[in-house]
Amino acid sequence: MLSGRFLFDTFDTLDGSRSKSGTISQIKVSVVDNRGKKADTYLAEWSWSGSGGTQNGSQTVVIDLKSATGATVESLTFPLDRSHCYYPGNPQRFAGDLKNAASLVSGIQVSVTAVEGRQGRC
Repeated sequence: MLSGRFLFDTFDTLDGSRSKSGTISQIKVSVVDNRGKKADTYLAEWSWSGSGGTQNGSQTVVIDLKSATGATVESLTFPLDRSHCYYPGNPQRFAGDLKNAASLVSGIQVSVTAVEGRQGRC
């Protein structure tokens, strides 16, 4: 079993007005090559703090798994939990199967979509 672990820098998330809605930090993605015995897998983790602005509405975390040439091997998408104002941070953890080989992944790019729907102030 071969694996790779990728980190991404902390960044601010934005609301629908392009104002700060929070901060996503401690971003880690691990990919595991299961050597053909079963599908290769991933584990994505981060913490989101809504202390910077808004709650409610919906946002999506997009993790692009990148090849050595910078091409996107696969995009993983996850809902951002905005149900409360998470002042100390709200750890998130998602695991699943990859559609493509883990061995193709050499880096990650992480982004968060702008808030959609109703939002309220923290």
